[in-house]
Amino acid sequence: MSTNRIFNLAILAVLLISFLGYLRIYKSWGQQITLITDMNNDSFSGSQSWDFIENIETEFPNLTVTAVPLEAIKAQYYLYNDSVVKGMEMIDNVIRKRSNPYIMLPEALKAKYYNTIGQLDSAKFYSKKAFNGLPKNPFHFVELNRSFVQNNQIDSIVPYFKKVRYPFQQDIYRLFLSTVLPHLEKFDEETNKFIKDVAIEGIKKSANSADQYNNLLRLTSFMILYGKDSVEQMLEIEQEASSLLNDKKYLESLDLYFKLNELIPTNYIFKENIALASFNLKDFDTSAKMYYEVEDLNHNLTESQQFIMGISLWNTNSKSLGCERIMIASELGVEEANNALKILCGL
Repeated sequence: MSTNRIFNLAILAVLLISFLGYLRIYKSWGQQITLITDMNNDSFSGSQSWDFIENIETEFPNLTVTAVPLEAIKAQYYLYNDSVVKGMEMIDNVIRKRSNPYIMLPEALKAKYYNTIGQLDSAKFYSKKAFNGLPKNPFHFVELNRSFVQNNQIDSIVPYFKKVRYPFQQDIYRLFLSTVLPHLEKFDEETNKFIKDVAIEGIKKSANSADQYNNLLRLTSFMILYGKDSVEQMLEIEQEASSLLNDKKYLESLDLYFKLNELIPTNYIFKENIALASFNLKDFDTSAKMYYEVEDLNHNLTESQQFIMGISLWNTNSKSLGCERIMIASELGVEEANNALKILCGL
């Protein structure tokens, strides 16, 4: 056989192997859309057919585009569908092969499994291992908390939280507070003060969350600070107060919002609504005072709120401060602010 023919055959073989590898990668990419969706939603039970599960590509590639071991994801389908032995074998295989060992996912999955079936020693071992390997991962933190609760070691939750308290991560704060919430009576006075300080900090640090009305960290913090009964009462009153405000029944809505502000004084939304209703009733002192309290809770005023505050301050003879706020509103694009600058501030 000539050298050229051997060379051509070698090239053909390389191209064929490359093409087959490409096909496997392409197939995996298609599967990963489903896998990552199920993983993010934690929906492994009955979400896919067994044919799909058994044909998940886990070797080439062995990691998702987000660097998660594919075999660890595949294992969860087995664990959630009562094929525990096979699922655990796959997780052990991921650990043995060290498929991206830095994210500690297999260890966290083992902790979750052992927490679920009540094997406390194993759950504690693997949850600590996962946490120590990647402590800022909320999944690792929640399984460690579950382990402490089931082992009746509630006091251990606090020192482990202190290790990951900063930099702020909203999920970590929420998981910590929701874990300690049912056990507040078990902590001493100093620890309870620390937990309340964390709740206040959580409220302030999540003050500009996009999900401001249903933010779980804020709701959990309110329960820590004021109790579940107050929060339940808040939820009952808030709906009626909001409806009155939307109907421009400002006086009636104010009565309810003042009650809400007394119940939960760290909820900036109630202060914003008191400020708005008061402004429409020409009670400019209260309007400005409430907006200052909103800012004290680290919440940024919107452009329209800056304008309303500016007008309120101007009408309480704080004209210089009022014009500063109107200027901010103008810079943020409020058209009315431009006219107010000319008429009220001579600018």
